[in-house]
Amino acid sequence: MPIKQPLVKKLVRKVLSLEKVSAEGEITVCFVNSSAIREVNLNYLGRNLATDVIAFDLSERGAGPSRRLIADIMISSDAAFSNARVFKTAPRYELFLYLVHGLLHILGYDDQSRAGRLLMQKRQEKLLSQCLSIKAKP
Repeated sequence: MPIKQPLVKKLVRKVLSLEKVSAEGEITVCFVNSSAIREVNLNYLGRNLATDVIAFDLSERGAGPSRRLIADIMISSDAAFSNARVFKTAPRYELFLYLVHGLLHILGYDDQSRAGRLLMQKRQEKLLSQCLSIKAKP
C-alpha cells in the first residue's frame, strides 16, 4: 500500500495541534516490516518480538517550558495488514492508529499501567476520529 508523505505530515501536524503542542522540531516516521521492527525492539528495548509501533523521544529539553521536539517513530506495515484482518478495519486505519499511538508516547502518554492504557486508548480514539478525514493533495 503506498503511503503518501504529505498525508503523514498532515496527520502528525493535526495531532500535535489537537494536543496543543507548539514546539518546533523534527519527527521521522518509518514504515517497516515485522522483522525490522523486531530487530529494533530487541536491540533498543530488549524485547525479542515484533510489535506494531515503536517511538523514541529524542527531544532536547530547554530551560522552562521550551522544548525542541525530536522523535523517531517506526511503524510495522505487516502488523497493520495483519491487524486489519483481525479487527476488520482497513490497513490505512491501522497505520494511522499506530502513528497516533506513537505520537502520544512522544508527548508523554504511557500505557504501562491499566489506567494509563485506558487513558491513552481513549485519547487516541478521539484524535483518530478527528483525523480520519485528512486527505493528501493529489
